[in-house]
Amino acid sequence: MNNPIRAEKTVKVGDTEYKSRMSLDTIMRIEDSLGTSILKVGEKLMSRDITQRECLIILTLCIRAGGNDIEEKQITKLMSQQDLVKTITTIGELFSLALQTNNSENSEKKS
Repeated sequence: MNNPIRAEKTVKVGDTEYKSRMSLDTIMRIEDSLGTSILKVGEKLMSRDITQRECLIILTLCIRAGGNDIEEKQITKLMSQQDLVKTITTIGELFSLALQTNNSENSEKKS
């Protein structure tokens, strides 16, 4: 079940569904792991210049943040069951959710 307020989304990787979360903590972990800002990662995603390794890191961190005990090896196996476009689309949905959640929280604080 999706919960946009908590930046939670059910994602399907290969044939398996997982609850994932793109919280502020997850965003910071992604930035630390990739050594760049989340906005630059978003730019890479939009220009389709994102690597499989970057996709793996993002998916693993988001799925773990959703409360799943999963290793990168398992995510790699699941990613191999689908095409790259599906993986990039899934990551794009997670990014969109995170940005919407952060924007709505900032708008509420200004009111």
